[in-house]
Amino acid sequence: MICETRGGLTAAAADERRGVARQCEARCERRSRLSDRTLGGHGTKRSMTRTAAERARKESFEAVKAVGLLLPDVQATKRYDGSPVLKLGGCLMAVLATHRSAEPDTLWVRVKLEERELLLDEAPETYYVTDYYRRYPIVLVRLSRVDREALSDLLSVSWRLTSAKARRRGGSRYRSARLALDERTGRHD
Repeated sequence: MICETRGGLTAAAADERRGVARQCEARCERRSRLSDRTLGGHGTKRSMTRTAAERARKESFEAVKAVGLLLPDVQATKRYDGSPVLKLGGCLMAVLATHRSAEPDTLWVRVKLEERELLLDEAPETYYVTDYYRRYPIVLVRLSRVDREALSDLLSVSWRLTSAKARRRGGSRYRSARLALDERTGRHD
């Protein structure tokens, strides 16, 4: 079989690439139509709804960000979907919950499973977990119900667990930051 080449590709490969591109465009178009249907059917309504939701998320995360940035090496950044997050060594430390099972204005923070059970028993009006998040070592926090001191404690616990995870991934500089935090808080493991 003789194959013609166009720009380094055989004619068959070029036709296949065009077919894949058409399939991709069709998928994107279907997703766009589905999004329009779920948000009212109008492109303007969709963009207005998304902007209002993003603004509300950003405002509710400001207190979390202010407390979290007091901890060593914490960075405030955004996830792939635009949600604000706190990271330590590239690992998520705290993020606004975006899964549909979570209530609006909910933060997830990393905690040990035993600590999560204690929090759920002590203050179910503030802390909760859904079936989707149950398998992860996190707790969901209703930001409207948590005070600044409790938020600071939660973020410190999350910082410790996240720094351990970052160290396992190869970030030895987090050991010195953890020792500094332990000295400030008077904790010695």
